[in-house]
Amino acid sequence: MTAPRRAGRGVYCLSTADWDAPLWTNKQHLMSRLAASGVPVVYVDSLGLRAPGLGGADVRRMASRLAAWRPLPREIISGRLWRDAPLVLPFHRRRDARALNRVLLRARIRRVIARTPLHGPVLWTYTPTAVDVHDQRRFSALVYHCVDDLAAYPGIDAPSFREAEKRLVEAADVCIASSRPLVEHLRRMGAPDPLYWPNPADTGAYSRAARAAPPRAPGRPVTVGFIGAVQEHKVDMDLLCEAARLRPQWRFLMVGPVGIGLRSSGIAERALPDNLQLLGGRPREDLPELVARFDVCMIPYRLNEYTGGVFPMKVFEYLAAGKPVVATSLPSLIGGEVSHVRFADSPMDFVQAIDGALGDDADAAEERMRYADGFSWARRTEQARELLEELWSPRAPAPAGISPA
Repeated sequence: MTAPRRAGRGVYCLSTADWDAPLWTNKQHLMSRLAASGVPVVYVDSLGLRAPGLGGADVRRMASRLAAWRPLPREIISGRLWRDAPLVLPFHRRRDARALNRVLLRARIRRVIARTPLHGPVLWTYTPTAVDVHDQRRFSALVYHCVDDLAAYPGIDAPSFREAEKRLVEAADVCIASSRPLVEHLRRMGAPDPLYWPNPADTGAYSRAARAAPPRAPGRPVTVGFIGAVQEHKVDMDLLCEAARLRPQWRFLMVGPVGIGLRSSGIAERALPDNLQLLGGRPREDLPELVARFDVCMIPYRLNEYTGGVFPMKVFEYLAAGKPVVATSLPSLIGGEVSHVRFADSPMDFVQAIDGALGDDADAAEERMRYADGFSWARRTEQARELLEELWSPRAPAPAGISPA
């Protein structure tokens, strides 16, 4: 744990996703809302999770990072939120690269804090590599917000990430986990009382779009939909393809970028059934209206080490739209952790669960909306503000009023 805290203000966020990523995740949603509520925030784009290759995607990302670099962070919300994209060496397993990055980032942090309204800010990090730049003279407190088991991500140098994560947990004032499996993961790492904050949703936007949607046209095929990143290590394409073949009269729609963040993806080259379509990414503001057109929403994730810790933000987006949800047995969702979700792990069970969901009535849809409203970003932002007020206080030895997991 860090030394006794001093008074501070603002948040310096080290993210694992760029601000303008095609899909917004927990990081952008929470930090943008904190900024809108009056908290000054510096949002730092991903410092890279794996060593880059020579493929087109990695080369384009490096070129984009070079183009995005500025001597000072770019103001996104006037006087509230700044985006920074520091230049670092993306070779985390090399000690010399980590040492140089530590020097570069600490110098950058000093410069950025000096030129923004941040005063003794909280260092709020989603990446274990933050342990190398945490400086108690600069930050009033350290929060580790664990939303993924990053060491299980494809291409990651797992040993170096595990070692950094353990040191980060030991140094953190507060550890937050977005799923029950990640709560247990943090406890194994040494966190005594991690907070459990499941990923919420913009419930108002999804419920409004659903209520404004026209009724389903007679004769229109059943539409089973998904929104999110279509990645080989997450989405079970074998299950999905076979489910589509079992119900050729249905449409299975996948809305989201394909293979994002990976060097290559076999999904784009896969032969798909005619009724299974990859629609690619869509603007964030269009997603509620798209979900409103689905008859059933799905989360057909693989069950592996990485997805074992994932809590899909989309589950509360789907439920806020009143939609029935069919998912594979993700550890974060099963066992009554989330209500109103049907689970199935084989193609036949999956389509049978969808068959059952199609029989739900309007009362069931309303019940799902009411349930999801308890997991809104508005509530989570208020919770985060309360935590920050505790952490900014020079007297508080630990956050009060928020129950650990």
